[in-house]
Amino acid sequence: MQASSLNDLIVANHILHYHNVVDAYGHISLRHPDKPDIFIMPASKAPALVSSPSDFVQYRISDADPVDPAAKEGYQERFIHSEIYKTFPYINSVVHSHSEQCTQVPIHDVVPLYKNTDAQDLLINCSAYGASLVSTFLASPSSNSIHTKTSGPHHKVVLMANHGFTAIGATIKQAVFRAVYTHQNAKVQSEALKIRAAHLATSGASSWCEALGERTLERPWELWVREVEAAPLYVNKLKGLDLTHQIAI
Repeated sequence: MQASSLNDLIVANHILHYHNVVDAYGHISLRHPDKPDIFIMPASKAPALVSSPSDFVQYRISDADPVDPAAKEGYQERFIHSEIYKTFPYINSVVHSHSEQCTQVPIHDVVPLYKNTDAQDLLINCSAYGASLVSTFLASPSSNSIHTKTSGPHHKVVLMANHGFTAIGATIKQAVFRAVYTHQNAKVQSEALKIRAAHLATSGASSWCEALGERTLERPWELWVREVEAAPLYVNKLKGLDLTHQIAI
């Protein structure tokens, strides 16, 4: 794969940490640009400390198992990513955050799926739980209809009860944009509710605002890249290299 894709994935980990969307937990992934049945995400490592291609693991979308059986230990919740990629062929990046903020988006609750013998740790750590989460992206709250894979998700972000949220995008930049502003806008709404009832945008206004954000997402991405480049905590071992060449992980 081209080095620029992995560079963006490294930078995305740093940006999400810098903006408090993730801490030691949470993760972002990328569908492999050359192998659409594979996705890439860091091994079990704090996002701020991801720095090189060796920090990543390739997984099969079909079952979330590592391509290399001897790969480093990975995140238990990689099934969030595999099930989303399996359902939405044109989604190429997924962010899962444990943000404490809240916002006006659909909520998925894994607890009703538990059996008495299950470890009730709220983790999406199997295909069944991942598929249940995906169904929340598909469900239309106004009509209770289910969108097909071809028509795509009704929602770009889903809250996870007592857990955080998951955001999706066609690109790394789009997924990061949605994750950062979900976190920030949720904080604004939470503060507004302390004063009075929050004023929620109409569906029409929301659509226009979303379109504007999509057209201008390069602006915040450029800023966020400079912010993490200037912060000594974040190390990117691909920085300064030729990002047009192919790289193996």
